Amino acid sequence: MKKVLAILLGLVMVTSFAGCSLFGGSSEAAITTGDIKITDSFTHTDPTDIEFESRYTLYSGDNQELIGWYKEDGYNFLREYFVLYGDKDDVPVLNYIYYVFETDEDANKYVEDSKQYYDNLDDFNLEVKENVVIMINDQDELKNIIDGCISMGVMDDTTASYYAKQNMVQFDELINYTGE
Repeated sequence: MKKVLAILLGLVMVTSFAGCSLFGGSSEAAITTGDIKITDSFTHTDPTDIEFESRYTLYSGDNQELIGWYKEDGYNFLREYFVLYGDKDDVPVLNYIYYVFETDEDANKYVEDSKQYYDNLDDFNLEVKENVVIMINDQDELKNIIDGCISMGVMDDTTASYYAKQNMVQFDELINYTGE
């Protein structure tokens, strides 16, 4: 059941923002290095408990369309970061998605509201740190998400670079992170 929910949540995350285009285009995700300042008091650093060869980082910047979608749902949303790690064979091994809200209350409200849609949301690697909601997908969860996308015909490759590229293309509000 956890695998099914992981696939469903992953597919929802992959398709929830876009609403229209389905993996068209030719954008390339770039490999990045170094720490990522998520907020003034929260920084993403590379994990030390996995072996990885590449890191793909996308973010929304101050994309007003994306911010507007969250505001329509009653959240004071600021931006999103997508950080994906691939091993030496470009197999996806770990993925962090950061949703940054204006306040701690907004972040907690987002998680609580999400529980209405997913009975077992606690089964997912989801946490709140201050005003940031963090979703973490390990290698097994990523495999389930990608296999689900392939079985639905929305992806045809299992590499980390392809998965990052598809997230960039699908969510045309996500762009390569180059540092701020």
